Amino acid sequence: MHTPLLFRPGTPFHAGSFAPAVNLVEDLPQGINANVLLLSCGDVRNILYTAYAERGFPPRLLDYTACDVDENALARNILLFTLLLDSPDTVTPIRLWNVYYDFYLDDADRLLVCNQAQKLLCFARTLDDWHTSPYGTTLRFCDEGTLSLVRRVWEQYADSLHFDEAHWEPFERALSATKTRTSLSQETNEADVARSCAPVASELASELVIASRQHWERALACPVPLTSPKAKTRSAHPNPVFAIPLMGSSTLEYPTDPLLSFHLAAGCVPLAQESPLQPQDDPEIYPGAKNDRLARTAMVQFTAWTEAFKNSSLMTIIRFTASDCLAFCCTLRHCRDYNRKTYAKLYRRSLGFDVLTLADSEYGSGGQAPTSFDIIDTSTLCDNTGTLNLLVSAAPLLAPLPSAILYTQGAYNTSDSRSFENLLEGHTTTLSALLGLVPAEYWTNAKAASTADEATLAVLAQNSTTSKYQGIIKGNRLAWKHSRYVSGQLAKGFCLRTSDLAGLIFSVYVNALRTVGPNAITHNTKTILPRYGSYLQHNTLSTVALLYALSASVHTDVVQTAQDLVSLISGSASESTARQHLYSLLTYMAFPPNWSPKPSVVEIDHEQYGFQKWKEIPAILAISVVVPTESWKEFSQEEIQNLRLPGTYPPLMSAHVKPLVGEHGVLGTETPSTFSDIQISFGTVTAQSSRDNDNFKLFVDEDKAAWKGDSPMIVSFFVPLDLLKDIRMDDQIGLHARRTALDTDGFLQAEDQTKVVFETSFANLNKVFVTKYRPNHAGHEMHDGVLQSQRDWPVRTKSPAPEPGFTPCLENADIVSVTGHLDIASDRGKELLASKAPITLEQTSPFTINIVFGKKDLVLPLIFPIPVLAKGSSTRIARTSGYIEVIAPLAKPSASPPILDDFIFPPPSTPHHQLQS
Repeated sequence: MHTPLLFRPGTPFHAGSFAPAVNLVEDLPQGINANVLLLSCGDVRNILYTAYAERGFPPRLLDYTACDVDENALARNILLFTLLLDSPDTVTPIRLWNVYYDFYLDDADRLLVCNQAQKLLCFARTLDDWHTSPYGTTLRFCDEGTLSLVRRVWEQYADSLHFDEAHWEPFERALSATKTRTSLSQETNEADVARSCAPVASELASELVIASRQHWERALACPVPLTSPKAKTRSAHPNPVFAIPLMGSSTLEYPTDPLLSFHLAAGCVPLAQESPLQPQDDPEIYPGAKNDRLARTAMVQFTAWTEAFKNSSLMTIIRFTASDCLAFCCTLRHCRDYNRKTYAKLYRRSLGFDVLTLADSEYGSGGQAPTSFDIIDTSTLCDNTGTLNLLVSAAPLLAPLPSAILYTQGAYNTSDSRSFENLLEGHTTTLSALLGLVPAEYWTNAKAASTADEATLAVLAQNSTTSKYQGIIKGNRLAWKHSRYVSGQLAKGFCLRTSDLAGLIFSVYVNALRTVGPNAITHNTKTILPRYGSYLQHNTLSTVALLYALSASVHTDVVQTAQDLVSLISGSASESTARQHLYSLLTYMAFPPNWSPKPSVVEIDHEQYGFQKWKEIPAILAISVVVPTESWKEFSQEEIQNLRLPGTYPPLMSAHVKPLVGEHGVLGTETPSTFSDIQISFGTVTAQSSRDNDNFKLFVDEDKAAWKGDSPMIVSFFVPLDLLKDIRMDDQIGLHARRTALDTDGFLQAEDQTKVVFETSFANLNKVFVTKYRPNHAGHEMHDGVLQSQRDWPVRTKSPAPEPGFTPCLENADIVSVTGHLDIASDRGKELLASKAPITLEQTSPFTINIVFGKKDLVLPLIFPIPVLAKGSSTRIARTSGYIEVIAPLAKPSASPPILDDFIFPPPSTPHHQLQS
């Protein structure tokens, strides 16, 4: 997919978050049904709190689609939701808390988990069985594969009832190993937790820091004084909802403290006696929390939120899918644009060859599942995927409404004026404008939510004793909206020269492939990476997806733009990394219609490889390499040890093709070609037909133990025919890893370290396979925005781009001014033009410049799609041809232009709050 593959020996299991619960629909008009997409949904806090915040407002149906790559997170969430729907009198709020948050349970609570899992298994045999069960109205699955994955987790929950201490030893070892990691990302400070206790963070933050560290070290959900380690003892049995994932392929991620999910300021400020958040002194309900104000506050809110969810369950639908968020977004777009076709031939996630196929009953021709959304919440996903990837993949799923919003949240350096531009690889203003999006808080100089927490975070960061983290604020939330509804320009869009667009994408491409990206922070001539995020978030596929997305939103010649981009890359002598990835870029440029050459027979003058004997050879080919167990085991064991060292990031894994002789393609050198969009799995390879047969295919019987097993690794990736048409048997192919580490002060070391995991020649026919498609596939994948032109796919029903009317002027790949074109169609306007009436400009809003004829004899508004300034503008007046052009400089908020001072959110984004809460 669009992000590089990082070495992670297990799937990250996020039991908690630094972001407290938010009302997901607070910025939508009340009383209107809403579709909400949750990418990297994590735990249940936001859904529960939204149900609580909606009390007292006109009822409406909230349809959530919850996507998370980890089925263990979904299994845990669904278990809690079903307990809430059952509403048994014996299951008190504290028991629900224990089941969902505690790492260890007593006999009764463990029995509750195991019995509930066994009950769910009775309804989870098939998708139809589940959807007709008592839970099927509220809780639904997007695809059969997710149900199968979740069912496997529940089976282990149920079986754990009979586990003895020996069975739990792998969990204890995994938990112990997890908690001994000393990465910088585990060093909690007041700025990290301040949002959970704002606006009184100055009083509560240090207390919450102690609680969070203690929960990580001792797995206790209620803090105890550090001087009294025995003040609270653990229950006897590991909680299956945590133990089962850690005994499998998951790794526990920091933080784990459930208190961070709640609004803890209520614990130290006066509340009205009738407030539902007033703590109660009832030891039956809140045992162990009587003397702990943070725990009492959290438990009171958890009780109120869960009760609100139970009361609103008839007006709530939650759909679940266990898949990569970007793959799911692409599949949804394909379903919407191709007459509800339920698969895009994409893999479910980067590990494994399981193809994501949506359920026909939900997404087929008669399905009711949404494919457009009023709210898209991406949590902190951009720290791993990059904000640009999310906007390209998820923003097209926004409903075409003024109120629709996509939220991103990440660790941004708010003290640096360049921070905003760095969100999108150094070109945020330009790219967001061309993509038809506007980050509302940036342009409006205001936001609809309270700024108390941001002010608190800024003060804490400034007072931080760790100078290298000053100004790095975690959890900043941006609202991205359709720019056409903010500006009011609904009819016309941008027209861009191919050379300008290619230059912009080239700049993004180069920045994205650099190890030290623009999100890195410079401090005393060193470079420090953002905390909690990976160091490289893009690959060549994301660049091509951006090209396609921009070509769909602006008027340009996309084929010529692609050719210009290739010329820029191949001719760039200073960007060797960019040139090494060029063949990978060309691979995905072969997918879209009219971009790939027709299948042909390749003529060669040396020993033929199998595919070279096919009757028809496609423009792109798939290569699969079998990496012996001993090779990847040696690498894995070494890297697991490295990841336990301070400041070590997971290495980036890529494939390479290295010719030993001759010149190849556009590079004109013997430089190895790197492919970062790779798919890996573990298992046994089975071939269908012979290598020289056009029907040659590859299937993999996967080993679910993955990194913890002993099966060979299979690496698969696409290459363009241009690279392989002259391939020789002694040319090399393999897998390598590029490691980046921080020094002891947390700064980026100057040099990357590259390690070859495995390398062999094309002559090794037991290890190297060339096929038309990747394993377990019967066709090419429909990548996000990069759609292949196979004859068996229907014609895409796509609305045309807006009529061209605005031409941006780019300098150094950034918009500096916009030329607006206005045809004078009225007789009065033509008369005034012919009479040479004086023409002046008058600005009435950041987006609107009025063209004034004479003494307001005629006033024609010119509405720009992006904020501009009348001051400094110039005009071109064609009195004979009958048009006027205004060249207006961009209004940059960083320059504080007066025109933006009183520009605020449009009314549909004003939040609603229930004052009795």
